[in-house]
Amino acid sequence: MWKKVACGFDGYNETINFGTRVVAESDCAVYEANTLATIQAENQNGLASTPAIYGVHYSDIGCCLNVDSTVIMFNESISETLFISTFDYKVDVFQVIANGLFLFVGLNNGELQLFNISSNKKLFTRTFEDLVENNENLVERAQKCFVAIEFQKKGDDLSVLIVTQRGKVFRMSNLKLEELERLDMTDDVSVDIISKNIFLEEIFTEFSFHQIITSVGFEINEVYSLLLATRKYICWLNFNGDHKKYSLKNQANIKISRMEINQNKSHCFCLTDIGMLLIISLDSFVPILIWNGLHVLDFTLFEGLGFEAKSNLLLLTRGEESNNIILMSLPDFQPKFKLKVQLVSQLIHRQNDSEDILFVEGFGDKIVDSIRFKAVVECHPEFRLQRILRKGRFEEAEKFAQTFNLNVELVYKAHVQYLMQRLQRSSKSGENLKKSFDQFMILLDKITDKEFVSVCCISAIPPDFPSINELLKYGRNCLSNMSKCQINKQSALIQNINSVSERLYTYQIIYKYVDFENWLNFMEVDLIQECRKHLKKGEIREFVVIWSRHEYEIKRKLNDNDVELLLVEIPTSLPVEDTILLLQHIGPTLLTVKPAISQFILKWTIARIQELEIKEKNKWPEIGLFWAHEVLHILDEPLFEFRDHLLPNNQFNVNTPDNAMKTFIKNLEYMQILKNNFNVIITCNEFLELNIDDLVSLILFRTPEDRINNLLNDFLKNMMLEHDLSSDTVITKYIQDMMVNSTEWIEFDQALWEISVSVLVPCIQSIEEKLKCVLGILKVASLPWSNTINKLVDDSLKLNHELTNDIQQYLYFLPQELIYRKYGFKDGFLYNQTHADCFITHILFKDSNTALQDALTIAKTSNNLYQTIIMNLVEKGKYKEATNILSTLDPDVRDTCERSLLICCYSYLRRNMMHKKKNYLEFLPIISSRKDYLHIKNLNSLQGNNKLKAYGETSDIMVTLSKCKRVQDHTATIFNSLSKQQVTVEEVMKNINCYVYLLNVSCEEWIVSLATQTYLADIKLTCFLIRYITPFSHFLNI
Repeated sequence: MWKKVACGFDGYNETINFGTRVVAESDCAVYEANTLATIQAENQNGLASTPAIYGVHYSDIGCCLNVDSTVIMFNESISETLFISTFDYKVDVFQVIANGLFLFVGLNNGELQLFNISSNKKLFTRTFEDLVENNENLVERAQKCFVAIEFQKKGDDLSVLIVTQRGKVFRMSNLKLEELERLDMTDDVSVDIISKNIFLEEIFTEFSFHQIITSVGFEINEVYSLLLATRKYICWLNFNGDHKKYSLKNQANIKISRMEINQNKSHCFCLTDIGMLLIISLDSFVPILIWNGLHVLDFTLFEGLGFEAKSNLLLLTRGEESNNIILMSLPDFQPKFKLKVQLVSQLIHRQNDSEDILFVEGFGDKIVDSIRFKAVVECHPEFRLQRILRKGRFEEAEKFAQTFNLNVELVYKAHVQYLMQRLQRSSKSGENLKKSFDQFMILLDKITDKEFVSVCCISAIPPDFPSINELLKYGRNCLSNMSKCQINKQSALIQNINSVSERLYTYQIIYKYVDFENWLNFMEVDLIQECRKHLKKGEIREFVVIWSRHEYEIKRKLNDNDVELLLVEIPTSLPVEDTILLLQHIGPTLLTVKPAISQFILKWTIARIQELEIKEKNKWPEIGLFWAHEVLHILDEPLFEFRDHLLPNNQFNVNTPDNAMKTFIKNLEYMQILKNNFNVIITCNEFLELNIDDLVSLILFRTPEDRINNLLNDFLKNMMLEHDLSSDTVITKYIQDMMVNSTEWIEFDQALWEISVSVLVPCIQSIEEKLKCVLGILKVASLPWSNTINKLVDDSLKLNHELTNDIQQYLYFLPQELIYRKYGFKDGFLYNQTHADCFITHILFKDSNTALQDALTIAKTSNNLYQTIIMNLVEKGKYKEATNILSTLDPDVRDTCERSLLICCYSYLRRNMMHKKKNYLEFLPIISSRKDYLHIKNLNSLQGNNKLKAYGETSDIMVTLSKCKRVQDHTATIFNSLSKQQVTVEEVMKNINCYVYLLNVSCEEWIVSLATQTYLADIKLTCFLIRYITPFSHFLNI
């Protein structure tokens, strides 16, 4: 019905625009509304009082307008119609795809149709039957079937996403639009084949129970997404393969009628059914603003074009007598201008890149039967000129400027800027732009603003390297012709041109003009980051070239973080010479930017030098010293200034970085001396981590014996003096530690450490400390002593000190010590009586050929040890050896041994240990002789039978007279035979006779018991009685 379309009006000449010049004003501009096209209904039959109007602007394509069931496609300037078609049903949605070649139209009856715009030919129709109810009046149906048609492009594949009102989303793929474009539209067969191969799939059904009101599609980070709005939810449908869905609950139950995403994809602007604007952050998917300053009927985002394009919000608001179009700035919502429009008006959506504000108005008395397509433009000639320039019509703009006596140079500048943008875009596409560059140079000659020309020479991207040199030379010549009043700007511009020239020459040195694309990147790159990139790769030559040629520029941009990163990123695999070369270039600059970095540099240097100990073993530590000295030389002057900061007590801080480095260098020098002069290898970690005492001990341990004297005299004494150490204390501690760790050395005839000790001991100045060390050495020395130890002992005995007595005593006990070692025992037994007693038992148990002699040697340390030897021999039946040993002992010692034998015998008798008491009873009589005893007298003094009887009665033992007589007679016989001997123990003999007979015990047991009861007062007599008891016992038949 809406097929009477007129377009192509001139805003300045057509009568349709008379009287509509100035329609709005702002602080900085005057605006007018021009009619670009008119659309009229063929007749009023069937027209609604208010038509449904919806329009969309497509960048570089044109505008598409839907009025009720008619769809009209205009070109970009709204000067001609590209497509017009009226349908039997109302149009729900439309979408232009493939750069304006094809048009999708979704109808209210559930049909989706595809048209070729140039031929107005319908290619296919696809019906979605489940979107409408059976027997429904589709002509009068008010509810939509389709909500939106979006397209998703991934590489060369294009798929169409269809959002339906019933909550389902379909994907249409395998469109083969390129083949459709190439086909002759009269070839219906081929078109049908392609149409039948189109694949339609249902990809989202989770909102099938919710009515989708509106949707919007967008792409973030190459991932396509859809926002779907229902009455209760706003859903984010993510098409990255897993269809993630994020939902924002509509707490206020507000119906969202329209959504639009801003250009940078950071926010979603939503219009509610009550005229409020809701802004949602796409980063957090949280509402951040609700704006209800005016009742909004429609809105669209308007970025504008030109050199000062800003984000704006175009609103259609409701007024009392008319509606208003308001242009507001974002994000402050400040109005720029306000334009009154008809009550039936509609904004053209998606005007992000439109230079004019587009809208449509409806006119008519009772029924709207005419629609005007309008554009709000700036009406001053200067603004008109700007619009022409924005459209890229530079020849027209030049004529317009000359006609209205405007500054033509503005046209040249705009044309130059356009060519600069084209050169920049095409430098990546690979187009041949030599012709454009030549035109660019011609235009520069026409511009008198030398400052502008110089800026263009700096900013433009020529198509090749010769053109770059030509452009820079041209810019330098322009600056030389600037007036003296512009000297400040001239200086800055010259500096910029020189900077580009220096970069170009730097690029030539590094890359040899190989890759122009790489030069474009190099021209814009941050030089600090470029240096870091080469540094990480170990490309020192490239790094040094960039740093040395652009040091001033780098120095201005360096921050503290960059300073440390440059050092950290120096590869550890870099040779020392290259690293030092690097530090020579960057060190002074880094210290100028951050003087305190000297401490970090020195710590970093120390850490890197330590790594050389493993990587450069053959050159260590000389290479470390070389590096350290070079770094200290590089930082010498800044460090000197750093050292001038005194502590409160006017003392230099020993913890300053240069002192730390000097200490490290001193340690490296120590390592070098030890390695070269004494063949001693000490690692860097050992030097740094060990305390000085442990370090000296380690050096002594690793020094060959023949070099210890030289080490002490030529090196260690000075080193210990520097650290306030006593040489005696250090050497003594080292020897003591050596003794503690010498547990296995006694297995060798001559321990390996003896030579070292023999060299170290004479170096101790204190006689007392020296002798203490000797005593400690003797405890662990191998036995028998080596010649080295013997000499050490001899030298020690010559000293005048009380400790020489201890050494002499050790010599006295040396034979016993040898025996201890011989049987596998260590020190600790020698002066312990209990241990020695056990040791003798152990020796005799071994029963070797030398066992008895070894035991007697041990017994020399204590007279009490002879008892153990005698008892052992007696128990083994070796009476002769026992007798011989007893005969060699002093009387007191021999008497002690005999007492011990008697006690032992009694113990065995009491415990009835027959296997042992037999030997003692046999041996005890042997050790006595008649001449060893006192005379026995008063042999007949024994009392008779009455006495025995009385004893028996007291003992509850029955004694017969015959037995008493027999004991008395036999006893008398024994004593008669000894009548000439003086005996002082008559009562003892009486008791023997009585107890033997009356108590029914053995004679031997009682005699020994009697002897112990009398505390062994007369051991010799006891032994004598034992000698003669055998015939007595036989006589008694006991």
